[in-house]
Amino acid sequence: MLTLAWIMAVGMIGPDDKAREASPATPLRLVPSGAAQKLGRYFPTKAEAAPPTGDGATKLPPDLAEPLSGKFAIASGVQFVLGKNASGADVLVVDTNNNNDLRDDAPATLSTTKYGIEKKFTRSEGVFSVNIGSAGEAHAFRWFRFDPTDPDRSALARTIHYYRDYAREGDVTLAEKPYHIMLADDRNTGSFDSARAGALVNLYIDLDRNNAFDPRTEVYDISQPFAINGQAFEVKEVAPLGASLRIVPSDKVVEELHPPADLRVGGHASSFTGSTPAGKVVKFPEDYRGKLVLLDFWATWCQPCLMEMPNVVNAKKKFGERGFEVLGISLDQKNAEKKIADTTARLEMDWPQLYDGGYWTSRVPQMYQIASIPAAFLVDGETGKIVAMGKEVRGEALMETVERELKDRKK
Repeated sequence: MLTLAWIMAVGMIGPDDKAREASPATPLRLVPSGAAQKLGRYFPTKAEAAPPTGDGATKLPPDLAEPLSGKFAIASGVQFVLGKNASGADVLVVDTNNNNDLRDDAPATLSTTKYGIEKKFTRSEGVFSVNIGSAGEAHAFRWFRFDPTDPDRSALARTIHYYRDYAREGDVTLAEKPYHIMLADDRNTGSFDSARAGALVNLYIDLDRNNAFDPRTEVYDISQPFAINGQAFEVKEVAPLGASLRIVPSDKVVEELHPPADLRVGGHASSFTGSTPAGKVVKFPEDYRGKLVLLDFWATWCQPCLMEMPNVVNAKKKFGERGFEVLGISLDQKNAEKKIADTTARLEMDWPQLYDGGYWTSRVPQMYQIASIPAAFLVDGETGKIVAMGKEVRGEALMETVERELKDRKK
């Protein structure tokens, strides 16, 4: 049976304070773009827009229809304008050179995708760069916007989501072993200051040297001590723009997270008992003997999760009578019972939802070491084995995967 064990680290007593303070700083070079794909996760920030007024309206591009203006919380604030071109497509212009004049800035890149059950809504997305710091280094951000006519997202009609596509990277030796590291400003501010407050500034360490970062076991909040190979460490003195940091040995006793050996296709899913907001107790996998079950980790605040739901709903409608079930596990915060009920009713999510109000520390997500959502595992309820996960259970691939597994079960 799968166990996601936290193993107490040993040998936590490091060198004395003077030796720790003498630990050299590790230089980090800027990765100006492409970091979102390397890191494998992101945390979008919302920016609200409104019709421009006052002097600011005179410094907007003159050829945009229906302009909406706002500011990104990047550096000391970066102005943007969102409008329509002659074809009716979204155009985002960002004050990338920070001169408070949007007439001399090129539009951000743009691509569109259709979404929704009938694919009648358009999602706009792209990339823009902002010059940050005294050297004016370009930092790339990715942005997206939902269709303002989408009734399920009417509250987001004037909202742009954006997240960092930059990071800092370097190499460090920890517990006598070399590792490649990346430092990510997951707050999307362009700055790494105030990091000790634990505000989504994360250190990614390639422990298994596979040129990738496992979000469950290779990501560390730099405001907290962490353990690697039985030794505890702390992050000190992060430069405001992330150009360097110091990682020093710590005498604190912390727990080291080891990767779950079975959390892969062919491994066994963890068994658990949970409750729905209405108080119904669900036992997994006992309650799903003979079924094919999608464990779907999501939250009402997660827009990518909501975008994915039509695919899950369609799969449930098509294969429900053939033994396909869905069990939702919500990462919503406390007092979200009504919001969960309203969302599941609106999106026709007619399957049980487990919820304990723990947010990222919810019990079942912690058992599965969920570090980003949406996340899902397709499980054979009879054997408890994971039969598919990742891209195979997302988007249009979900239908093909479920049909394939149902056919295999019948054989």
